[in-house]
Amino acid sequence: MTRVDSQQARRVLDRIVGYQISPLLWRRVRGARSAGRVQSVAVRLIVDREREIRAFVPKEYWSVEAELRKLVDPRVPFHTRLVRINDDKLIDVEKGLFLLGNQGAADAAKAELEGAAWKVEKVDEQPRKRNPFPPFMTSTLQRAASTNLRLGTDQTMRIAQQLYEGVDVGAEGSVGLITYMRTDSLTVSRDAQAETLAYIREAFGAEYAPETPNFYRSRETAQGAHEAIRPTSVRRTPESVTQYLDRQQLALYTLIWKRFVASQMAPAQLLVKSVDILARNERVVTPRNFWFRASTTQVTFPGFLKVHGVEEGDEDKMAEEVGEAIPPLTAAEMLELLNLKQEQHFTEPPPRYSEATLIKVLEELGIGRPSTYAPTISTIQKREYVEKDKGRLKPTELGETTIDLLVKWFPDLLDVKFTA
Repeated sequence: MTRVDSQQARRVLDRIVGYQISPLLWRRVRGARSAGRVQSVAVRLIVDREREIRAFVPKEYWSVEAELRKLVDPRVPFHTRLVRINDDKLIDVEKGLFLLGNQGAADAAKAELEGAAWKVEKVDEQPRKRNPFPPFMTSTLQRAASTNLRLGTDQTMRIAQQLYEGVDVGAEGSVGLITYMRTDSLTVSRDAQAETLAYIREAFGAEYAPETPNFYRSRETAQGAHEAIRPTSVRRTPESVTQYLDRQQLALYTLIWKRFVASQMAPAQLLVKSVDILARNERVVTPRNFWFRASTTQVTFPGFLKVHGVEEGDEDKMAEEVGEAIPPLTAAEMLELLNLKQEQHFTEPPPRYSEATLIKVLEELGIGRPSTYAPTISTIQKREYVEKDKGRLKPTELGETTIDLLVKWFPDLLDVKFTA
């Protein structure tokens, strides 16, 4: 009964906010149209982020990269980056500390490094595994479609509804291609899992199917009324239904199909190699230890990456992990410096929310339900509280004025923890 009481309490609050506060806004704020328990908090998040961006003061810092090579064959150049000076991190964003905070400090470090001896201190190789991502639920599907396909939340749900309700696929007639798309559950039926594992063995080989099926835990707050979002049959591959779907339907179906099949596959096996290099110039009065690092990741077994590839938004991270090839090195080996490159940077403010990142924050804070994310984002734009600027959500003057009034007079209702 606790969940029932909770749902009824939310319904009452929705009525209070909608019926009592909205008329107040109409009288006090020109152009204001409505308030909502979820929508107003969403606007507040966007307003707070915008003000954080305005108040942000960038800090200067410098990075140093060294191009090195072995003294013996193979004398292939490779690149390393400065990560520490003595025992201090070069960059500690959380503490706001930057050892090379201006060009003078960077030039002094470069001058000292040009006369330094370069020695390999440590070579480390570690096997790692990368687990597949869980199948989609509503929020993650909306985020992935926004990031990968540039679809708005409304578009995503409309196309998903079409795939769920049914598409004419020739001899089979009208077939629902995916399961119900408004869900916060990661549960998968045993029959679907068995069919998928059989398909994986046939299409990719037995080694790509895990020894025991993959199971994913839903959030404690999940209602669990439906399965995760998946194809109704993995044997309806994107290629087999291409001729029956329009461009956007096919793109979304492919995204769902690949994510689900990958979620049932074996982990990817990686070999991570890192090299720590010490540069020290004994000819200066007070020598410093400059620690450089080079790292690379080799995929020894692709596992689920065979189907799904890199997670949405992680392309840059994966590219950084893979890195360039590092020649064979041993501890205590001396190296030759070829070039030093110093580069100026400035810290950047937090980005404005996209639809995808706003949904992620709402979900993490426990605000709204899978069925409300798309309508909420649509409503705050239709009400002209928020507008899009280069694909990001930006508050309008009306939105800021409205939130200021609501926070002043109804702080509890606009409190994130209260709404959650």
